Amino acid sequence: MQNSWGLPIHPKTDQETAERIRLITSENAQLRAELGSVKDRLETLERIATDQPSRLARDIDALQIDKGGNA
Repeated sequence: MQNSWGLPIHPKTDQETAERIRLITSENAQLRAELGSVKDRLETLERIATDQPSRLARDIDALQIDKGGNA
């Protein structure tokens, strides 16, 4: 944490230190999950961008059939 001047604020007790570690660990887990999701989405977009148009059309048709569409 930092004060309004951008200088670090050091915890005064072990309890404050433990709480900061808990918060940082939680934030780290959330960011890792979000990064994993972004990587999955990027992988999908890269596949779409590099696949042959005919394969992409087939995949879209297959998804429409799976959802009960009329293809």
